[in-house]
Amino acid sequence: MQLLVVPRVILLVFLSLSTVQSVYSGEEIVYRDTFEVSGANTTHLSRYVSYWLDSSKTADVTKVDKAYQRDLFMHWPLNANLNVGLNPYPLWLHLHVKHTALQKTTYWWSFYNQADTVLVYQKEENGNYVCTDTLSYMLPMARRKTHVRFQAIPLSLDSSENRTILVKVINLRTPQSFVTDFTSPRDNLLWEQKFYWSVGVFAGCFLFALVGSLIAAVVARERILWIYALYVLTVVFLLFSQELLITILPDWMFFLSIRIHPLLVVLVGLSLYGTVVCYVLDVKTRYPRLYRALRRINLSVLGYGLLTTVGYLVFYTYLTVQSKLYVYAFYIHVNLVLVMLGITLGVIVFVGLKGKYIILHIVIGCLVIYFNPASYYLNYEGLINYYQITYPNYFYWILCLEFIVFGGIISWRYRKTRKQNHVLFQEKVQQDKKAYLRELQIQEDERLQIARDLHDDLGATLSAIKLVTTNSYPDDKHLTAMVVKANTDLRHFFSKLTEMNLKEKGFFSSLDERVEELNASGDTVISFISVGDEELIPESIPLPLFRIISELLSNILKHAKASEAIVQLIVETDHIQLLTEDNGIGYDTHSAENKGMGLRNIQDRVARLDGKIHVSSNTSGTTSIIIIPL
Repeated sequence: MQLLVVPRVILLVFLSLSTVQSVYSGEEIVYRDTFEVSGANTTHLSRYVSYWLDSSKTADVTKVDKAYQRDLFMHWPLNANLNVGLNPYPLWLHLHVKHTALQKTTYWWSFYNQADTVLVYQKEENGNYVCTDTLSYMLPMARRKTHVRFQAIPLSLDSSENRTILVKVINLRTPQSFVTDFTSPRDNLLWEQKFYWSVGVFAGCFLFALVGSLIAAVVARERILWIYALYVLTVVFLLFSQELLITILPDWMFFLSIRIHPLLVVLVGLSLYGTVVCYVLDVKTRYPRLYRALRRINLSVLGYGLLTTVGYLVFYTYLTVQSKLYVYAFYIHVNLVLVMLGITLGVIVFVGLKGKYIILHIVIGCLVIYFNPASYYLNYEGLINYYQITYPNYFYWILCLEFIVFGGIISWRYRKTRKQNHVLFQEKVQQDKKAYLRELQIQEDERLQIARDLHDDLGATLSAIKLVTTNSYPDDKHLTAMVVKANTDLRHFFSKLTEMNLKEKGFFSSLDERVEELNASGDTVISFISVGDEELIPESIPLPLFRIISELLSNILKHAKASEAIVQLIVETDHIQLLTEDNGIGYDTHSAENKGMGLRNIQDRVARLDGKIHVSSNTSGTTSIIIIPL
């Protein structure tokens, strides 16, 4: 409320100066009983229309006419909207009109409000009033006698004809603050055409922002974009509701929309808006404790707003201004809206206090609150009057600018966050890669130690046994062969454990030797083809790649039942391509039973080298292709 003191003081000073100027200029403020009209009219009706609140709620048109005769009807301020707030009593309006043109003319007396019922009474020559029309905002445009978004009373007046009209207005759920005018249908529709163009353009911009936000949220899968899209949706709903545009919607959408109270939509929008503000100001990173508190507040208000919206939708028929519970709840929600606006302003100013731009944050905070959709709603409903509604409405221009600024900041922060996450991910990949290389080095050190121990102990023992059997049992060929085989197997085991001679022998040469060993010990004929310069291979790749090839060949020998196999290794400047192919029995690549430890080790080693693996298999054989970037 304090935020609005300055604008209201300025407005009061302005009105006071205008009054003083009127006095000194000789202009007299006079309310008139008869409204003379002769065609298209732009005169404000506040000078001619008077009103009376039926506190008994039971007065008929005869009693109302007597109340007018006793001067109980009142006038509201000139050139202002009629505003009686959340009113549980029937509102009666009186207008005496005189047609001064020479030809018969049709006029519309229009009411731009959300009245549940508008009863029109016209005075006959005998002095009695007759109900000539019944209007209601609760009907979509297509079902109305006059197909316009507002409620129009058509009047056909002959030359010099006088007409006295009493109108009974009943608002069951919204404040009675509205504009009324009296002009010809042609003039009214010309104005409406301009209105639809001005407001329609903004509505289209808001809908475009809504669709764009939804598409961005789906593509980016970012939570803040969903929240921003929902916030824009609440703004679109408020625009359609307050500008009476929901009357142009299809019937099912119209009847659903009128059962959603705009004040509850304002609460939901403010909770979403608060989350967007926290994201834009990066409160989560800079002030974690404050962010957690604001997050709880926003989620609580969001949940409460959605829950009460559903409750209002279900119990719509029973919730009216005739119930004190509804009136109390309405003003409690208005105060809650003001509290949320204050919290939003406080957050913006607080962030400025902690930074170097305190004045800028105060200015931005005041502008954000002043042109907030919640303030827009409070102003339209006459609860807080701080600017006069005009068309084109400059509030929509500011709101479009806010959408552009917020959208730009959200996009920039989202890209910045994605970039930071990508950098962190790359750092994690590098750390994992270094950890993997350290793990490999530890494994190799352990292998070397085991190999040395076996060579020094078991190797020496086998050599001694071989010497003894050769000298002591020269005729026992079988025993000698067993000892020789054990010695050979031990050397092969040493070779598998160490493989430290990759650098000394060369990577391709080591693979050639490995293939020759496997050819000598198995029934599968393996061919090895190498293409490219092995000097292009970084030092960290040969050992894990050697393990991968050994595991692939081991799988072929154990499971493929193949007679032939090919290993092709191609080294390019930017990647290594490894291809293994056999003519074995194949296997089901999708079966979990066929993904044993060997295949998992291969996939794990390839992944740690940032490589890709593709395996295709059928009854004619298996082909594996591995690509490792350099």
